[in-house]
Amino acid sequence: MLLSLAILAYIALQLGIGIWASRRVHGETDYLLAGRKLRLLLVTFSLFSTWFGAETIMGSAAAIAEQGLAGGAR
Repeated sequence: MLLSLAILAYIALQLGIGIWASRRVHGETDYLLAGRKLRLLLVTFSLFSTWFGAETIMGSAAAIAEQGLAGGAR
């Protein structure tokens, strides 16, 4: 029961953030470039999270292709 409530609260929070952010986007430039208002630290975190996320997906796929399903466990 508590887990279900936590998941619902998380989804509601994500939905709230999405609605709040959607009201601040006024065009394609705002959406694609965040209105050119992102600070260096936030851009750095975004770049590294994208980089490491892609590396994890590609690395896991390569490990499974080379070693079979056992490669995905590492």
